[in-house]
Amino acid sequence: MPKMAGQLLVGACLLMDGFSAPVFGWAPANAAVTLFWVVALMNAVNFLDNMDGIAAGIGAVAGLGFAALGLVTGRMTEALLGTALAGACAGFLFFNFSPASIFLGDAGSLLVGATLARLSLGAADSGRGASGVLAALIVLAYPVFDITFVTSVRLLEGRKVYQGGRDHSSHRFDRLLKNGRRTALAVYLLSALLSVAGWTAYSSARVGVAWLVTAMVLLFFVGLGLSLARVPVGSPGKGA
Repeated sequence: MPKMAGQLLVGACLLMDGFSAPVFGWAPANAAVTLFWVVALMNAVNFLDNMDGIAAGIGAVAGLGFAALGLVTGRMTEALLGTALAGACAGFLFFNFSPASIFLGDAGSLLVGATLARLSLGAADSGRGASGVLAALIVLAYPVFDITFVTSVRLLEGRKVYQGGRDHSSHRFDRLLKNGRRTALAVYLLSALLSVAGWTAYSSARVGVAWLVTAMVLLFFVGLGLSLARVPVGSPGKGA
């Protein structure tokens, strides 16, 4: 509960600072979506802090992705914040890449998640309409996919969502690739491709392009989830 309260406080601070997900035409509904998004994303990044280099690498790649989105519309605050996050995560990754000598822990992963939430809200509310919202979702599609995937699997198996276990998408990638470094690099590549897809949706003058890219990303992750669900995992216990 204290952790959840802190996450809600972060969301409330962003709302007070003027950041809100422009999904509906009613401010209270947007505020509720914003709080849900901030809490969900912070937990998504925290969930992905389950193998060496995964969460920090995603923070670095997504930070650069949002920096690029900021440059498209001349929003230098987003560009600088995204670059700063990428630089901080990259510097940390030097010691966190497998085999890691230092780790993010809850404090680090939640901070990365909170910063990504701030960047995504900035992109969503940048005056690009639906394209901004969709682009933010696309850039962060992998963390969103992982928390959705692992939550669904655990609920279907009758387990508590926070029980923990080596059943995340990253763990299943590791079972297939049989190497922690290759797994981390595969996640980085996927995150980079999503950033390019998000940039395409964001920079296009036609909102139909953004919807098309979003549909393609959604179909990809549905197929990926169905495939990874068949990959055997370790027994529940350790892990996020």
